[in-house]
Amino acid sequence: MASWPTNCCAGRTTRRTRRPSCGVPAASYARYGKESPFTNNLTPAELKALKPADLVAKIKGITGYDHRVFYYGSNDINQAAAFVDKYHKVPGKLKPVVPAENFGELQTNENEVVFVDFPMVQAEIMLVSKGTEKFNIEEYVMSELYNTYFGSGLSSIVFQEIRESRALAYSANVGYASPMKAEEAHYLRAYVGTQADKMPDAIKAMQEIIEAMPVSEKQIAQAIESIEKKIETSRITKDNIYWNYLTAKQRGLDHDVRKDVYDKMKISTPDDLKAFQQKHVKGRKYTYLVLGSKDKVDMNYLKSIGKVTELSLDEVFGEEKVAKP
Repeated sequence: MASWPTNCCAGRTTRRTRRPSCGVPAASYARYGKESPFTNNLTPAELKALKPADLVAKIKGITGYDHRVFYYGSNDINQAAAFVDKYHKVPGKLKPVVPAENFGELQTNENEVVFVDFPMVQAEIMLVSKGTEKFNIEEYVMSELYNTYFGSGLSSIVFQEIRESRALAYSANVGYASPMKAEEAHYLRAYVGTQADKMPDAIKAMQEIIEAMPVSEKQIAQAIESIEKKIETSRITKDNIYWNYLTAKQRGLDHDVRKDVYDKMKISTPDDLKAFQQKHVKGRKYTYLVLGSKDKVDMNYLKSIGKVTELSLDEVFGEEKVAKP
């Protein structure tokens, strides 16, 4: 326990040197700004000031707060309740759970660029755009088809067009992400990894294909069939029953959302997918997250997209306040 703060700080230092570790905090910055769940950490000084006895006391005190107990097993509800009453000792009066800190999601009202200087030959670009403010089941359902057909996997339109046909990237994908909680927003995210000198062409190609989605009725039919088969052959069992129930409840649902997806796929047409793209994807503004070496990336091109904010690794990982204009 005494070495844990030192090891934790060492781990934070190490991750700053690894390119893949920069993607998550950069995406968090695009979604929330400088104050985010990712940066909401103890400082090294605060970590080193922690006392083992205080941490142990916090762990022991967890059951003193409002909580739920989930049981999965062969006993009936009365047997399980008796077992919990006997062994799960709690105070007579439970304390309310401390409210989670609320980090407001930023609006994406105009195109802007967030650039992180990192020593690398390639350039990695992520486009992030906030959509509908709260969970919407119709969007969730159609996003399953949109993602399967258009944005994810080696056979997707995006991968085949940008990587295979144009050879502009070593990796490319687009995802329409739905929230896990009812009060959170939907997001459109796109990623392209390319050589630094190909970055302008790769970004333009991604912009074009997102705005004007190619339509292949054969591939849409294959995507629909793939979704149907996945649902038909998958089973939610054991403790996953509870976790899926909890996810549905957090989204404001009282049933398994896969039923909505399956029923919709049975009647979906290419026109439905095109309508979804026109309504929820076309014409968006984006925050462009760019990770690359400043002496290799065309900064003038990035400035042509929109306002450019340069972040240091300290700022990305929340180890100093963002103070640049």
